[in-house]
Amino acid sequence: GKDSAQLVAHGKTFELSLAELGFNWYGDHLLLWRPGNAPSKDLVPGVDDVGVLWLRATLARLNGAEPPVDASTVYDAALVRQVKSYQRDHQLIVDGIVGDRTQIAMLADLKLPNTPLLLAGR
Repeated sequence: GKDSAQLVAHGKTFELSLAELGFNWYGDHLLLWRPGNAPSKDLVPGVDDVGVLWLRATLARLNGAEPPVDASTVYDAALVRQVKSYQRDHQLIVDGIVGDRTQIAMLADLKLPNTPLLLAGR
C-alpha cells in the first residue's frame, strides 16, 4: 500500500511501514546507475567535450526535433540558455551545469527503458 515501502537487501524483500522507515532513515542514498551514452562527468559551460553532442541530441529529442547534424562539441552560450531553461522548468538548480540530476531528469523525460526516476519528496 501507500503507507509502506519495500526494501530489497541481500536478495530478500522486506516490507516496512513508512513511519518505521522515516524513523530509521535520514534520506541518505546512493544511486547506482548505468547511464547508457550519457556523459560520465558534469558538463560545464565552455567545455569542449563529446558529451556535449549527447546534450544537444537529447535537448533536440525533448523538443520533438531531430538531433542536429555536424553539431559542435563546445558547450556554448546558446546551449547554456537551453539548459538553464530546462532546469528552471524542472525545478532543478539553474546553474547551466549538466550533472547527475539534470542528466537523470532528461533521461527520464526521454522515457527510455531502465532509467531511474528521482521523485521529489513531499
